[in-house]
Amino acid sequence: MGTQTTPKESKHDALNDELAQGVPSDTLVGLQVLKSQFPKLDKVEVVPLMLRSQLYSIVRDRTEVDRQLDQLRCRRVVRFFQLPTAADDCAVVFTQDYDAQVDSLKARATKQGAPSSHVAVFDWFRNKLLPACPEVSITQGELEGHMALAEQRRFDQPPVDAHVPWDKQVSLLVRAGLLARQISSGTTGAGESFWFSIPNVGFISKCLMKGRAELQNLLTRRRYQEILEKELEKRKMTASALGIRFHVRDLVGSLKIERVSTTCGNVLRLCTN
Repeated sequence: MGTQTTPKESKHDALNDELAQGVPSDTLVGLQVLKSQFPKLDKVEVVPLMLRSQLYSIVRDRTEVDRQLDQLRCRRVVRFFQLPTAADDCAVVFTQDYDAQVDSLKARATKQGAPSSHVAVFDWFRNKLLPACPEVSITQGELEGHMALAEQRRFDQPPVDAHVPWDKQVSLLVRAGLLARQISSGTTGAGESFWFSIPNVGFISKCLMKGRAELQNLLTRRRYQEILEKELEKRKMTASALGIRFHVRDLVGSLKIERVSTTCGNVLRLCTN
């Protein structure tokens, strides 16, 4: 048999190919900047994630950001994730980074002596399910269908073990933080759905909500509800580990605060509408 490109290699090449095409889009450049400045976290291991709102604060044309993001998603350069903080909170992660996170979870399971049938679920999730499902969520019926198809094809090393019930496989992925059950009244059994998820995203979500509240409260207490950005950057967050810059970009992009250029420097002002 000839040498075949593995899924990991192809996804890594997706980003390299995007960069090799010439001048990268403003959105891709913005994503790379945001990733390079993603805060280093001591308490948890989280794949670098960028918020759509943060991109809006860097690239002014929101319509163009949305269009270019969708192109990158279709070419499997990035994946989208719905955050539990708000309906319009969208996280963007480079596909190769998310794949590496899945590989890390697989390696950890192997080191801890997990059965090979359990370890194989991570391979199936990474190599088969993710490429086939670019959306942010998946229904129980769709999940069962992909598992059944994997079993029918019987690869050289089957990605899903026939002796592990499908619900046990799903539970493995939920416990690993790769899937999250959608909480919705009246949707159980065949109607249940799952979000594709980022391991330890709960920590990020908690920091995101508390950090937003901290900065908005700070501005609310000021006489003119504004502050010089360079003055704010000297402060330290007390409720979030994500840092001032992370939250400022989020709040500017989500139109909660505005950045106004003055002779003294940029001023951040609370939006009243």
